Amino acid sequence: MHPSSAFRHRALSTRARLVLLVTAVLIPVVLFAGFLLWRFAAAERVRYEHDALELSHQVSAAIDRELIGLTAALEALATSPSLQPGGDLAAFDTQARAVLRNRGSFIAMRDRTGQQIVNTSRPFGSPLPVSTDPILLAADRQAFETGKPVVSDLYTGTTTGLKLVLIDAPVMVRGQAAFALNIALDPARLSEILASVAPPEWTVAIIDSRDRIVARSRQHERYLGSEATPDLRTHTTGAGGIWNGQTLEGMAVLGAYTRSSLSGWRVAVGVPASAVHAPLRQMTWILLGSAAAVLAASIALAVWFAEGIVGPWDD
Repeated sequence: MHPSSAFRHRALSTRARLVLLVTAVLIPVVLFAGFLLWRFAAAERVRYEHDALELSHQVSAAIDRELIGLTAALEALATSPSLQPGGDLAAFDTQARAVLRNRGSFIAMRDRTGQQIVNTSRPFGSPLPVSTDPILLAADRQAFETGKPVVSDLYTGTTTGLKLVLIDAPVMVRGQAAFALNIALDPARLSEILASVAPPEWTVAIIDSRDRIVARSRQHERYLGSEATPDLRTHTTGAGGIWNGQTLEGMAVLGAYTRSSLSGWRVAVGVPASAVHAPLRQMTWILLGSAAAVLAASIALAVWFAEGIVGPWDD
């Protein structure tokens, strides 16, 4: 074999070995970078889980404060002398309307048969119907039986036809719960609270014990009263937690929820899965691009270095 041919063969072998050496050195570096990327993605998910769960806690506490304020006003109203035998219902109606100047939608009072006695959504003295909504009547029964205020699930008002929630409190007459006095709350008020704290693209919702949407930070009117998604119903049976699911719009989300001990309602927070995975996708592309660039540059350098080693033999 001619010496120059042998040297060229040796040059090719040297180039190949240098390329393999560079590749062998870079592979562990890339794998380690991939491990760091995985750790970063896991840390980002934990951060989103923490933020979503914390938001659900904060919103649940804010809703509870709203309900506690309404309950205090209602319990004070239930002690009005106008509701005792011989009392003045017209005076009570005026008193109830004064309470509504700052809170609630309307105030109503029913006896144990469901017959409405007072309803501020109607002029005083107007004929009033018997309430028939089973959710409302269930709240009345609980108030009568326990002698304590009750927060209802979403129901449809008999006189207004609106979807509402209420706080029910018993009116005690001679030591017995004679009437159920309630203050109704428009879910739109709750939706305003949710929308004021929800980050852009996140979804925050209130779900009652019957798995119905009470309020929502996004598209509230569209989904008011709708049944919650199957995955939410399945994964929100405890006091709080995290799950993966979908919104009613079909968007994949990381979900977090908190259950209120006051109302039994759940506050659910949905973080778009695209937002959770975005840092991982971005860093993956950066890693792949950087690895490809470094590998190409290293191979080119190895080939150039091999030429430098073999070059003198060709002279």
